[in-house]
Amino acid sequence: MNAIKTRAILLLILLISSVHLYAQQNDELKKYGTAQLKRMGSYAAKINDFSSSAMYYEEYCKRKPTNEKVWFLYAESLRKSKDYRKAEDAYMKAYNLNPKLNALALYHYANVQKSLGNYKRLKSILQNLKKNIKALIKAFIPN
Repeated sequence: MNAIKTRAILLLILLISSVHLYAQQNDELKKYGTAQLKRMGSYAAKINDFSSSAMYYEEYCKRKPTNEKVWFLYAESLRKSKDYRKAEDAYMKAYNLNPKLNALALYHYANVQKSLGNYKRLKSILQNLKKNIKALIKAFIPN
């Protein structure tokens, strides 16, 4: 019985300390400016630390929610760190902010759907992507 109480207390301490560390980490990010967050996210991605990169880009996106380029970078970091559920939302946000210039976000969104096993959704996305690619070709390559 004593061993069970000891384990329960240790588990409770571990849980409380992890919640405190998470809150402290979020407070730490608030002291950085958006340019610094973007640079740190870029650097973390360059050294293949995609979890950290996603953390910096997420904070940036909270502050500047209309920057489609950083939303795309955030989604890329999430996908590369295999956080497909969050990547799904971030890719759609990047795509919806600028559909003409973010067809690549739609493509990666389709790949995320494949990874999640959402094959019905994948089919409709690929059809939409096909239309967008035709529009992009017409826009950038004159007849």
